Amino acid sequence: MATAYVTIGTVVTRDIFNGIDARSEAVTTSGAAANGGIVARVGQAAQVLCATHVYAKSGPGVTLTNGIYCPANVPTFIAMTEGQAVSLIDAV
Repeated sequence: MATAYVTIGTVVTRDIFNGIDARSEAVTTSGAAANGGIVARVGQAAQVLCATHVYAKSGPGVTLTNGIYCPANVPTFIAMTEGQAVSLIDAV
């Protein structure tokens, strides 16, 4: 179990969010899928940062086989679908 920090917003250029519409939240991860509360708008991406390895995806129901691997302490960007939040699960 860890705390993952998720930021969702419009990416202006490589790894840089538009400071006007970006929002962040902390999501507690575990061995079961945990969903964030911030939903993406059209054309937005999410950045996931966690002290431990996690898997993430846009929308509910992330698993170890359908998520994007996010290495520990490495900001990882994922494309988002409008109206979806990030779903996270610990990598075991």
